[in-house]
Amino acid sequence: MLPVAGFSRLLISREPLSKYCYHSANTIMFINQLSLISLMKAKNFIIASLVLAVLILAGCAQYSQQTPQQQPTTATEGAATVTIQGFAFNPATLTVKAGTTVKWTNEDSAPHKIASNSFNSENLNKGDSFEFTFENAGTYAYSCRIHPSMKGEIIVQ
Repeated sequence: MLPVAGFSRLLISREPLSKYCYHSANTIMFINQLSLISLMKAKNFIIASLVLAVLILAGCAQYSQQTPQQQPTTATEGAATVTIQGFAFNPATLTVKAGTTVKWTNEDSAPHKIASNSFNSENLNKGDSFEFTFENAGTYAYSCRIHPSMKGEIIVQ
C-alpha cells in the first residue's frame, strides 16, 4: 500500500493525530528553533574559519617575502651594491674600504627610505637608487624609515 493511501486512511478514520505523533506542537517548535540555532552557529563557525584561514595565509605570505639572514659581504673594488628586495637589505652586512661608494637599489614594489645617523635617502620607488661614499672607518647601522624592521650595516675599514 502507498504511504499516501495510508495517510488518507488515517484522515478518514478520524482518530486523534496525537495517537500517531510522538511530539506535541510545542516540542516540534522547540526542535525547529534548535535547528535554526544550530544552522546559525554552523554559519558563524564557517565564517570564522574562513576569516582565520585568510589571516593565516596572509601571515604566511608576508613571512615568505622576507629573505633569510645574509652572510656578511666584503666589497673588493671602489663600489658596492646593496639590493632592497623582499623587504630586506641584501647583503644585510657589507664590509668596504674607506672611500667606497655604496649604491642601494630598490627592487621591491613598495617604497623604501634609507635612514642612518650619517646619511638619509629620499623615498626610493621600485628601480630607484641611492648612493653614499664612506670616507671614514667605522660601523654604520641603517634601516628603512618606512619599514623599521628592515636593518642593515656597512662596516668601513
